[in-house]
Amino acid sequence: MAEMVRTFISIDVPLTDKIQSALDYLKGIGNVRPVNVSQIHLTLSFIGDIDLRKAEKLCSSLESELSDFTEFQLCVKGAGRFPPKGNPRVIWLGFEDSEKLSILAEKVRSVLDSLKIRYDDKKFSPHLTLARTNGPADISEFIKSYSEEEFSRFTCSSVKVMKSELSPKGARHTVMKRIELKKN
Repeated sequence: MAEMVRTFISIDVPLTDKIQSALDYLKGIGNVRPVNVSQIHLTLSFIGDIDLRKAEKLCSSLESELSDFTEFQLCVKGAGRFPPKGNPRVIWLGFEDSEKLSILAEKVRSVLDSLKIRYDDKKFSPHLTLARTNGPADISEFIKSYSEEEFSRFTCSSVKVMKSELSPKGARHTVMKRIELKKN
């Protein structure tokens, strides 16, 4: 039987004092579990379990597709939740609109489609997951405090194909392939 790997494609987001402050704020809210700071990233596409050989093909195809894609600026700004009404399940930080980010996400999906790899095909909604909930949680003050906050500006200089291993202690993410974007 083929070896399967749980896979996603992401961009690293540097941890800033403002992002850390938002995480610290969430620690004080009942039923809220902040994510491990080492796992903060922007997911371009969540794939799930795929055959290791197909994951290796994905790495080489993405590298080829992104060979001329230049690095670009991103801005982490604002806060929100999924779902937007009722009990929140995910608390997130958003991104300023970025045409380059949208194009990058579309290129990633195009490669996945060409390889016939299934992925979560919900509309791309760039965000950093900061926390998940274990039940009802009142995050209204958090959202109000951070809805217009700018948390970080940084250069997106690479894309990563990641392996995610689930365990009782949580997910462990390791890099399968880092694809450097072209310098400006």
